[in-house]
Amino acid sequence: MDGSTARITANNTTSREFTLERGTRQGDPLSPSLFVLVMEALAKAILEDDTIKGLALTPATQDHKIKVLLFADDIVVLANSPEDAAKCDAHVRAFCRATGAKINENKTKVILPGLPNTPEDTNNALKALRKHGLSYDLIEHNKTEKYLGIQVSHKGVVASISDRVGSLCARLHNWPLKYISPMGKAALVSSYIFSTLNHVLYIDPITQDNVEAINTLEACAKSLILNGARNIKANRLQASRDKGGLKLPNLQYRFLCAKALLLERALHMKDSGIPAVGARAYIGAWVKEIQSLEEKRCKILAPEVLPEEARIPVSSRLLADCIAAWKEIQWITLSGHDKLTTNPKLSNIYTLLQNQIDSGTTLTKTQHEILKGKSDGERERIWKSILKGCIGTHKGTTWRLLQSLLPYKRSYPRDQCAVCRLKGDNNPGFEESMHIFFECPYIVACAKTLRSTWESLNPPKNANTKGAMWWSMDTLLSALIQGNSTTTNWLHAWIWVIWHTRNRAKWDNTLIPIPQMQQILRGQLERTRATMRSKLLASLMDRCTRATTADPSRYEDYQRVAAEQITEWEHKWNLIFESLPQ
Repeated sequence: MDGSTARITANNTTSREFTLERGTRQGDPLSPSLFVLVMEALAKAILEDDTIKGLALTPATQDHKIKVLLFADDIVVLANSPEDAAKCDAHVRAFCRATGAKINENKTKVILPGLPNTPEDTNNALKALRKHGLSYDLIEHNKTEKYLGIQVSHKGVVASISDRVGSLCARLHNWPLKYISPMGKAALVSSYIFSTLNHVLYIDPITQDNVEAINTLEACAKSLILNGARNIKANRLQASRDKGGLKLPNLQYRFLCAKALLLERALHMKDSGIPAVGARAYIGAWVKEIQSLEEKRCKILAPEVLPEEARIPVSSRLLADCIAAWKEIQWITLSGHDKLTTNPKLSNIYTLLQNQIDSGTTLTKTQHEILKGKSDGERERIWKSILKGCIGTHKGTTWRLLQSLLPYKRSYPRDQCAVCRLKGDNNPGFEESMHIFFECPYIVACAKTLRSTWESLNPPKNANTKGAMWWSMDTLLSALIQGNSTTTNWLHAWIWVIWHTRNRAKWDNTLIPIPQMQQILRGQLERTRATMRSKLLASLMDRCTRATTADPSRYEDYQRVAAEQITEWEHKWNLIFESLPQ
C-alpha cells in the first residue's frame, strides 16, 4: 500500500492525484482480510478477559461459554449479567477509539433471555442496564430483532420458514416466465427462491408446520416450471439431468441434510480425536453426550435402531433435531455404517439422497412406449443430448415432448388436432403428442420438403433409404443417442416450429402455410448458428490460450488448426442453409 495514489471524479471533473495514507482502494481484495485481522484484536480482548463470564448455550457446554460472535462488522455480545455486558461494551468502545470505528446506536439492541411479560419487570431490567451505563434500546417481550437474516427474540431464535414461504410463493406467482424453458425456470427457482432458505434450514426446527410450508413452496415451484401441468411427479423434476430430470433441489432432503451434517461432523470428530476447542466446542459437547449414551448401552445411532426409537431426551432441541434427521437419512439410504459419509460435507450427504431420488424415478406409460428397447446408457445419452441444446426454448420443447408433457392433457384430453381441423381433414387426429409431432398430415407434408436438408446432415447409408420418409420418433431418438450437436440442435429447432404451428392453430385459429413454416425454421436456425458459433469461438480461444501457455512456440500451429475447424464448421452450416427450401 506504500506509495498508493488515487484520483476522484465528480461532475465529469477528475481531481489531482493524491497519496493514500490510510485504508485501501475501493474494491481492493486486501480490504476484507485487513478488516478481519483488526477485528480479531477486539475478539481476543473480550475472550481473554477472565472477568467476563460469558453464556453457556446448553447445560452440556458449561465448561465452554461463548462471549462474542462476529460476522464482518456485526457483533453479538453474550453476557449473563448487566455487569458482563458493560465490560464488553467498554472493550468495544476502546476498540472504536483506537481504530476510528463507530457504534451505530440506533441499530444496537439488548435482548434479555427469559424477559418477564410484566411492564414492572421490564422497567427493572432497563434500570439495571442504565445503572451500568448501557443506553441501548431493550427489545420487548413481544418483539423480535433480525440478525444475519434470522429473527431473534427473548425466547431465542424465532422459526421463520413458514413466514418466508408465503412471500416466496407470491414472488413465484408474479414472475413473468411464460416463455422461458423448463431448464431456465428450474435454474431461477434454485438460485433465487430455494437458496434464500439455505441458512434457515440449519436453524429452524423440524416441525409439521415447517414441513407443510416446504411442501407448499415445492408445489408452487413445480407449477411454475411446468406451466401448471400436474401429470408429472415432483421426483422427475428432482432427478439428475442424465435421468431426464432438472436436478431441482428437494427441500425436504435439504432440510434433513442441514441438520444431519452437524451430527455427522460430531461423529467424525469423535473418531478422529480432533480437539474440541474454539468453534468446535459446541459440537464437542455433543460428542461427550453421545459417548455417555453409548456407555449406558443406548446406541441410538446404530443401523438397526428405528428413527422413532432414537427420539429420546437430550440436552438441546437442536441436538434432538440433528439425531432425528441423521436417523431418517440412515434409513432412507439403507446405510449400515456408523457414519453417513467418509467426508462430512453437505454435498456428500445430499448425493446419497440424490441417488435415492434417481433410483425411484419411474417412466410414464407413454415414455415406456417411446423408450422401449432403449438401454439405460442410451436413455442417459438422450437426456444429455437434449440438455446440450444451445437455445433454451428449443431444447425445452424437446424435453417436454419426451416427458409426455405436450400437450397438457389435463386441459383438453381428447380434443381434435387444431391443425387438422383448420386444414379441413375429414378424419382429424386427436391432441396427442405422437399425432401432433409425427402423424399430422400437414406436419408430414412440411417434413417431406425438409428431406434434402436432413440428408445433408445424415447422408443415407444405402440407395434404398434415399428419399424415404425421414421424420419419426425413431429418427429423433437415434439422433439424440448419437449426440451430434449440429444435428440435435437442428432437430430442436424443427420440433419448436411444429409446436409453434400447433399453438397458432389452437389459440389464434390460424394455420401457418408451409412456406412460412420453412421461413420460421430458417430464422430459428440462424439463431442456433449464431449461438453455436460464439460458443465454438470461445472454446477454441480458451484451448489455444491454455495450449500456448504451455508451449508458446506452437501458437501459429494452434491458430491454424482453430481456423480450419471454424471453416469446416461454417461449410457444414452453409450446406444446411443451401438445402433448405427457399
